[in-house]
Amino acid sequence: MPQLLKCVHVVRHLQHQKTTVMKNNLKLFVGGCFLCGVFTFLGSVVGNAISQNALFVGAIVGGVLGVVVLALIFVKLKVVHRNSMIPTITWGAMCFGTASLFAVTNLDTPVIPLLSILLIGLGCVIGNSFQLKKQQNKRFYTSVISFLLIIPTLYFVIGCVLKYEMGLSNSFTLLDWLVSSPSTAQIFNWVSPFVFIGGTAVSILLNLSVKFKPKSENLTLFSYISHLSKLNLVIAITGTLLLSILALYLLMENL
Repeated sequence: MPQLLKCVHVVRHLQHQKTTVMKNNLKLFVGGCFLCGVFTFLGSVVGNAISQNALFVGAIVGGVLGVVVLALIFVKLKVVHRNSMIPTITWGAMCFGTASLFAVTNLDTPVIPLLSILLIGLGCVIGNSFQLKKQQNKRFYTSVISFLLIIPTLYFVIGCVLKYEMGLSNSFTLLDWLVSSPSTAQIFNWVSPFVFIGGTAVSILLNLSVKFKPKSENLTLFSYISHLSKLNLVIAITGTLLLSILALYLLMENL
């Protein structure tokens, strides 16, 4: 009987921890989207007061500052652990930069910029899943590098699908600039295979090469995959899908 009560207590404790983590992540997601949006707006206002060219610079500085302020506030509120503050800022800032890339090149429609804001909150939640300590340092740095490597491919694939296949001709203006003149088009054609294919392939390999010490000699694909963190697995799968879409695109272009 005492053992049964102990088991019930442990289960309740684990359920309580899980519920607390979910609530904290929801607060962090909403707070990241809102606070970063506010600071981005204020930064753009200050930048515009200086000059028209400083508007985007002010917005970027404001957005990054918003992520930093968010992390500091949530550490005080004990929503974010102190060891998770730097990962939260790093991932929040990276996702803010990615969101800015999508938003700035899609100003003709409010949908994509608004959806891009959600990426900031997601980045803060992802960062909060790490703690800077020996056991997680490699996974954290691997996730950061691999995410940065697939951003160009992610933008190119999504942009091509929406712009050329779904008829959003005024969207993803960066793609138009890349082929706007023979000189930029030539540079793009030379560099793109290394950036898109090479960068994405390296990203996949990084996530699949996380240190693994099997408990037995009978290593299976399932045991290997189950060892990977969810984030490693998501980035690896995303990279694989992007390479598959690129291969299909090249195949259809040459038919």
